[in-house]
Amino acid sequence: MLVFFLLGVSMTTLTFQKLDPRFHPIFLNGGWNGNFEDVLPYLRVAFEEAIAELRQQLGSLAIADQLTRIVRELCEPDVRLRGHPRNRSPSGNSFSLERYIAEFNTLASKAEAGFYEVRN
Repeated sequence: MLVFFLLGVSMTTLTFQKLDPRFHPIFLNGGWNGNFEDVLPYLRVAFEEAIAELRQQLGSLAIADQLTRIVRELCEPDVRLRGHPRNRSPSGNSFSLERYIAEFNTLASKAEAGFYEVRN
């Protein structure tokens, strides 16, 4: 949602815009029909390019690095690496959003208190 708000496209769409069409899923214009592990390196390069575009759009915003990290963790192409690092364990739930909710609440509280400059 953050990427869409800033760039007008979802992170998935932005990543696919950066990905060579030969590696798009087969249902998108007859692209890749191999296994995911084979296409993952290409997907990761496209994802990093999308992350770089997001970071550039955030510019000098005080919380740019934190927002970029959060998007990276939540949208990581490799599902085994997705989610908050503290939740990626055999006993954790890597899809839990509780840590991110807490981070966003902290960011909102700091913004309300005037710790961050607001761009219009």
